[in-house]
Amino acid sequence: MMLKHKLLKAAKVVSVMTLTVSALLIMGCNPSPSSPEQLAEFESKVVATKLSLANSDFGKKASFGPYRLVVGDVVELYMPTVLTTANPKDPGRTEPHFCRVEPDGMICLPIVGNIQAEGLTLSEIEASVVNAFYPKHVVSRPAVVAKVNEYRTVAVSISGAVKEPGNFELRNNELSLSSLINKASGIVREGAGAIRINRVDRSETEPIIIPIKNLNTPYIDLALVEGDMVEVEPIDQQVFTVLGMVNKAGVYPYPVGTQYNLMEAIAAASGVDVIGDPRYAKVYRSGTDGELSVITVKIDKNSVANASRLKVKPGDVIAVEQTPRAMTRKIFAEVFRIGVGASYGID
Repeated sequence: MMLKHKLLKAAKVVSVMTLTVSALLIMGCNPSPSSPEQLAEFESKVVATKLSLANSDFGKKASFGPYRLVVGDVVELYMPTVLTTANPKDPGRTEPHFCRVEPDGMICLPIVGNIQAEGLTLSEIEASVVNAFYPKHVVSRPAVVAKVNEYRTVAVSISGAVKEPGNFELRNNELSLSSLINKASGIVREGAGAIRINRVDRSETEPIIIPIKNLNTPYIDLALVEGDMVEVEPIDQQVFTVLGMVNKAGVYPYPVGTQYNLMEAIAAASGVDVIGDPRYAKVYRSGTDGELSVITVKIDKNSVANASRLKVKPGDVIAVEQTPRAMTRKIFAEVFRIGVGASYGID
């Protein structure tokens, strides 16, 4: 009786298993791997991102080099008194002469009147002053030394992921994005994801958004203007997702500066389910065109090299396929509690 009972029980198990396997086989067959052309097209797809580079209509790159005078600067000129006084007691003595760069870009000199100053470097303004006096007003070329006594500054602000946010007064040669970030003691240790610039005199224009490279450096260094409001956005951590027949499905960080391939991404999820032994993975990618692309890649032991060549990008979703074959292996293992692959050779 006991033997009969065991046989009946075994028959029931086999019947249930047979029905289950049949249902799985009816559900579908193994997927077809994507062609090399499909893989190439997939890898060339630009991942959707909210970042956009500066356009020439909004701002221009910061320029570097010698300081150039701007309207509002006060220039200090060291010149012989013969150039500044009608009847000097000591013609060889030098003394300072102060002049402000006026709205028309000129400075006013004794005797000669106005000369152009805006946009000139200090060495160029020295040469202009000498040429204004010599040889028309003096018989020998005078020595002139110029320096900026008072810089015109403009107000800009910076907020967000910097160490010392606030309002800053910047000189003309400091009006660049990188200079402002330095004034704010740099980007926070955690890094930043993007920089947003709002320009008050261009309220009808969309804010400019600049990506960050290496977590702390603007992709492009733009010139700033008075009233600019700069917001350094905190880093938006990049991730990829692994689902399906893996040991630890979930969302995983994609650190900046790293590069995962498909097999490394699956390894981050503690690898595939050994008993199910899945042989296919699908990779889903959302592009800037708004379209969702998907490819199918073989990941069995004979295809590891090809799967390792496929680069995973931030935002990708990897689904290790639960094919009928893989699910059948799982069911056999669950029912019989044995090494299915070794005993039954299900391929």
